[in-house]
Amino acid sequence: MRKWTRKNLSKVNPENPISSVCLFIDEFSDFNDTETGIATVLLLTSLNYKVVTAGHKVSARTFLSKGLIRTARKK
Repeated sequence: MRKWTRKNLSKVNPENPISSVCLFIDEFSDFNDTETGIATVLLLTSLNYKVVTAGHKVSARTFLSKGLIRTARKK
């Protein structure tokens, strides 16, 4: 998903948006649910919202989903 947004976000964002939306791309949407994330971007831009992405590294969400709270805190 990150790769897709780097290549396509500037092409699909509207010229005169009504507002901006910050999209958080976690590990699940980046690798497993890519189609859903892309569909979300396309929906938001078609509704005339400018989509920007949060500039973050690892979110530790995968660790939290497995109950590894200590490891998630370290990340």
